[in-house]
Amino acid sequence: MDELKAIYRRALPAHAAALEAARDTPASELAHTARRIAHSLRGSGGTYGFPQVTAAAAAVEDARDTELLQRIDDLIALLHRVAGEQG
Repeated sequence: MDELKAIYRRALPAHAAALEAARDTPASELAHTARRIAHSLRGSGGTYGFPQVTAAAAAVEDARDTELLQRIDDLIALLHRVAGEQG
């Protein structure tokens, strides 16, 4: 399982980069793209033993439009933190 967790961690920066790139798109596209990425992370976080990723991704998926950018930023920061963890 540790090897799978390491593989998952290595994939997180790509998800963060996709979310960062989405921030530069029109609001309607941003919402769709961010929620699609978050949906994927919401499911995979729990599967690979990262409930904090699941929670942050759920917050993006469930966010009101007025709070979406903050939730995306929170998720991006978390993805970078988890990607940098050892173990």
